[in-house]
Amino acid sequence: MKFKEKITRENLERHIDNVTKSKKLFVFLGFSPEQLIEVSDYKLLQDKFPQKIEEFNHNPEVISHIFPKMTDERLFYWCTAEEYQFYIENQFVNYFDIQFLYNNLYHSLFPIFYSFDNFDQVLRDYEDDDQEIKSSNFENINKFYGNIVYVDSQLYGTYSFDEEILSNLNPYFTNVSLLNLKSSEVQAYDLTFEIQENQNSFLILMNKLINSTHKQLVNIVHSNDSEILINEYLQRLSTLVHLNSNIKIFFTKKSLDLTNIDESKYLKILDEYWGFSSFRSLKMYKDPDNSKELIDVKQSQIIHDIVEEIENAQQEKPFRDIFITSSTGAGKSVMFQLPSFLMHKNHQLLTIVISPLIGLMNDQVKNLQARGINNVATINSNITPMEKEEIQRRIHKKEIAILYISPETLLNRADIKLLIGEETKVGLFIVDEAHIVTTWGKAFRADYWYLGPYLQKLRKEMKFPIATFTATAIYGGEEDMYKETRDSLGLLNPKFYLGQIKRNDIEMKIDSHPKELSTNEYRIAKFDFASLRLKSFIKNEKKVLVYFPTIPLINQLQTYIEEQHPRLSKQIVTYYGSLQKAHKEENHYRFSRGDSKIMFATKAYGMGIDLPDIDIVYHYAPTGNVCDYVQEIGRAARDEQLNGQAYFDFLKNDFSHIKRLHGMSTIRKTQLQQVSEKIYKIYKEKKKSRNLLVSVEDFSHIFTSNNGNEDTDVEGKLKTSLLLIEKDFINRIGFAPFVARPRGLFSREYFKVTAKGEKLLHQVQNKEYVKYIKTIDHDHYNKIYEIDLKKIWEKKYRNLSFPNFKRKFHDRDHTINLNFLDEIDSTFIVNFQSKNSLEHSLTFFSQRLQTVSSFFSNYALTRSFFKNEDLAIYLEKELKLDKYNASNLSQIILQSMIRYTSLRLNTNSRSVIHVNENKSYRITPSYEDFFKFVLQQANIYFDSKWTDKQPDSSYNVYLSKSVRDAINRSTLTFGLLEGFGLINYQIQGGNTPEIYIRINSTLQLESLIKNPSKYQNKILNDVHYRHKLSNEMLKYIFENKMTTEVFWDVIEDYFLGKIPEQVISAARTK
Repeated sequence: MKFKEKITRENLERHIDNVTKSKKLFVFLGFSPEQLIEVSDYKLLQDKFPQKIEEFNHNPEVISHIFPKMTDERLFYWCTAEEYQFYIENQFVNYFDIQFLYNNLYHSLFPIFYSFDNFDQVLRDYEDDDQEIKSSNFENINKFYGNIVYVDSQLYGTYSFDEEILSNLNPYFTNVSLLNLKSSEVQAYDLTFEIQENQNSFLILMNKLINSTHKQLVNIVHSNDSEILINEYLQRLSTLVHLNSNIKIFFTKKSLDLTNIDESKYLKILDEYWGFSSFRSLKMYKDPDNSKELIDVKQSQIIHDIVEEIENAQQEKPFRDIFITSSTGAGKSVMFQLPSFLMHKNHQLLTIVISPLIGLMNDQVKNLQARGINNVATINSNITPMEKEEIQRRIHKKEIAILYISPETLLNRADIKLLIGEETKVGLFIVDEAHIVTTWGKAFRADYWYLGPYLQKLRKEMKFPIATFTATAIYGGEEDMYKETRDSLGLLNPKFYLGQIKRNDIEMKIDSHPKELSTNEYRIAKFDFASLRLKSFIKNEKKVLVYFPTIPLINQLQTYIEEQHPRLSKQIVTYYGSLQKAHKEENHYRFSRGDSKIMFATKAYGMGIDLPDIDIVYHYAPTGNVCDYVQEIGRAARDEQLNGQAYFDFLKNDFSHIKRLHGMSTIRKTQLQQVSEKIYKIYKEKKKSRNLLVSVEDFSHIFTSNNGNEDTDVEGKLKTSLLLIEKDFINRIGFAPFVARPRGLFSREYFKVTAKGEKLLHQVQNKEYVKYIKTIDHDHYNKIYEIDLKKIWEKKYRNLSFPNFKRKFHDRDHTINLNFLDEIDSTFIVNFQSKNSLEHSLTFFSQRLQTVSSFFSNYALTRSFFKNEDLAIYLEKELKLDKYNASNLSQIILQSMIRYTSLRLNTNSRSVIHVNENKSYRITPSYEDFFKFVLQQANIYFDSKWTDKQPDSSYNVYLSKSVRDAINRSTLTFGLLEGFGLINYQIQGGNTPEIYIRINSTLQLESLIKNPSKYQNKILNDVHYRHKLSNEMLKYIFENKMTTEVFWDVIEDYFLGKIPEQVISAARTK
């Protein structure tokens, strides 16, 4: 990278705009030795440029050369940024009038011309910022550079300067005229480049163009005008043209460009898997930046794009990601499921789908399995370890085409190969309900925000496109969710489809009542409005979905209606997150079937709920922001033959609920400061180790509500706070002082210990790491101890990562020099709560097993087939269960019998059950072995020799991880006990969840702590401002009486980034 433009004495003198007693010292950032050759006589220091960083030396002789130059006749001297950091910053800063000049072809990331030892390892240490630092000279290099990257054979870095210095950098190239964004288009371009937040590809473009000797027509594609301003892209492109007249820059905004495709191969799969003969056409905006023109886009076009990008990635060609917004009910799932099945069929590639809700994942999998598609699966917290193991086995064998998983489950696996195996390749990554990356990510689900860094790291190892799907995303303007989602996930030049926003089939019925009422008046008014509306809806035989912001409001209105309108109350069912699963399923079933005409729900009754025949959506009060409101009213009239209505009786007091919701979900600036200070204290306590494991409990005091109660989601708030701090620093100075990553790590684990081992544990060198738990009756081991692995790691094995240390510890690796390793046995815990005494539960379990066993006797004799429904009907009658619980229990029993067979837990090696393709079951005479087995296991686990009663009246059972099938036996047995409603259980591998933090630089943390009043977090400020903006927008649409047509015009403008001026003004005033 050699730029022709040389720095001259004359140009530098022009930068001297004031005369001071001190000598002018120019500090250069981003200039090569070749560019400085003409001013080499003006170099302040005698150090070579370039040289090795390690050659910097506080030699008195080097320093002595500076003093005479302070008083000579020259107007200025210069030094490099690195020389300033090493020699000037702490010794001579008061002796010079210092001016920082940067090469304005760059922003935050500047080319580095110095070299250093261990180059490859240092580079890896910077790149793998969630791993421990391995290079011995990293500490020294980090004093100069907060971050470094290697792009197109050139090293770039962000300098470890104080923010005050970074805010006072001056561009070297002046009088640069900004390019006109309204440039006319030409027929053909030599290069086309799409702007994105990550600078790496832009740096490659600049390298290619800076010294071009022939004319180049360059097309810069961007989403909107504000996007071209990030990373100073417009200024840098203008500088490029200023320096090289061969370059002509043109700007074009994204628009939808469709191609003719052959959809025959996609139609074949559509018919084979779904039984459809044609694809839907969807209304999409052609050029949303400039018009509201709509064009028809078939599902097959989007499917083709996804397939094409998968194939490009697999062939090591450049590929693009895909961003799709389309209204609920537009068939989004088919658009990623079909290419996933095709790619699995042709190349055995796995598609991973990130989904926010377990119910949503289960529904997707069940719906596909109901169509006979069985190469799909979900891993979530509701499945047993045995089920998880079986799914992973199938993934490793490349039998699974689509895996649904939550972000939390994915992020808990630092190495994805632990999940998918060594041979399976990821072909496609789907982020479903992608608006959560920006909305829930900051407010509720911090792990959605961590997806971006995880995926960016993963794509260094394997190539695959990311496709995002959502029904709700604002494009452009002050709340640009498209840009934020794209940048958060690190999407590569995404193909963008924006679906029609208007729902002309939904009539708006908003009545505004301007008077502000007292609390009691308000409550009575809301009850009366809602009751009258609901009675009218029922009279007209309408199916009604009523949304509430909180659960207490549901309960209050339901109680009121039960007392005042008992007949109406019989039509009402409820749905919210904390409602028992069986009740949720029953209520959803009743509402979907029309047995109950009214559903009272929080926003939990949203994603994944696809009912075509809801006539009316009524809001008791707003549940969130404008996006929430539009998505929720969009639940009406899914059936194309229906016209729906959205009702709301608006009172000014309604916004008290929004404020309360916002208060529960936001974070304060003072909390970010306290988190930063706490991390810095831990860093110092740990003898300035850069690798930290922090306990969530250490931060609980920071996250308290205004009434002094501890927050219920400290872990979520902490994760969000850490990423708010990290991302804000990256945006401001180009790197973060620390990097935090959630991990599924547990620092303390349980072990069975021999008598000899106990003596060893109590030796001086070991006793600080251990804690006695329980005496057990066992042939070889007689005690349970808790061992603090984190403490051992911190004291003795910091050279290893914590996960690597744990693996070696459990493998009894010879490099882990601990004398007790051969005398302990790793143990997992089953923690369970029994609703009755253990004796009573055991007796009840035995009786229930006998009842169930009786069902199978006749089928075992006749060898005839039966269905799950047959067993469910029997259980409903014999155990006096409702049909929903009976069906659930039936499935648990049959799945347990299948697992019992597949795991070969039967010592007679005989199968107890067979299942055919039609999901019909046939029992064998060995079925009795299954019931004997689980009863025997329950007796063992409930024996007082095995159980350890806890202070909360739950029980712990300690089971050896080394015993074959121990976890399978326990989960099968406890799963059945839970299925019968006798216990609730959890498997624990350890306790005290922790977060891994790597300290990159302490300078910024120290500055933040010393000057708390100066600290501002722009991302947090934006969150608060957007909340105000959304509130004002809601007021605007609720208070202004609008026709349906006007309402949808305003909403369309809003989602296209055009917000009414009075809304913006009101939000900024507040």
